[in-house]
Amino acid sequence: MRKSLVFGVLLLSAGVLATAVPTAASAATATTTATTAQKVTIQSKSGKLYLGFNDGIAGYKNPELTQLDHDYAALPAATMPDGTPGVAYDQIAVDASGKTTAYHFAGQGWASARGPFYTSNPFTFTIKNENGVAVVGAKAATIYTDAALTKSTGRNVRAGSSWQYFSYRQQLQGQIGGAYSYNLGGNQWISANGLKIYPNSSRDNNNTFIVNYPAHPTWSVAKYQLVNGTMKPIGLLPAKSQWKTFRDQVVGGKVYHNLGGNQWVLASTGTLKNNY
Repeated sequence: MRKSLVFGVLLLSAGVLATAVPTAASAATATTTATTAQKVTIQSKSGKLYLGFNDGIAGYKNPELTQLDHDYAALPAATMPDGTPGVAYDQIAVDASGKTTAYHFAGQGWASARGPFYTSNPFTFTIKNENGVAVVGAKAATIYTDAALTKSTGRNVRAGSSWQYFSYRQQLQGQIGGAYSYNLGGNQWISANGLKIYPNSSRDNNNTFIVNYPAHPTWSVAKYQLVNGTMKPIGLLPAKSQWKTFRDQVVGGKVYHNLGGNQWVLASTGTLKNNY
């Protein structure tokens, strides 16, 4: 909508200039318009501005913003440390009162200071302390040294493995979802994508557990009772048998499914019929 309007005005103006017969009055008007264009002073100043998601910026050839160069071209975005889009400028234009009227972006020209810029990062996040177990999905997860997942260690945690976590980073404001990354301790962060999360506090899990020990699918697996914070084996569950589950709990850094009463099974010795 904005793009069509700008180009429509330019084309209309071009049509008038091409067909109108110049007169003394029109020439005088043109001269007056040219001389009353806002005067600005260029200053060398660098910094970064934040953009709203998917914003485009009108670019101009001059700091007075009278010569349109390209309409709503996407400026090359330099990724900010927290992953939000931003652009770097190297000059500013100021008016007689000292107010910034335009920013200069190397290789892209000038853009109005009234554009959809933020001078500080509008997207914030917090680190929340929480203990639990993170189970890696079908693909290995890269380990990073920062919660924003920008500094890879070059190491992975293998698919299907379980790890204790101690905190997590929330999503940026305005994004859908709860957690963005999880800290496995010692600033070892992995993406929340594909993880199954089991906080140390018990949580409901109305499901069906199918006995299927990965290393030996024909083996029975242990059934446990929770006694004084420790799981004690009390029997076996046959291979391929199915059991209704009611809730999950982390004990000793491992996830257990409750089968009713004080009967538990280790989550890694089978699969759930319905993912959640």
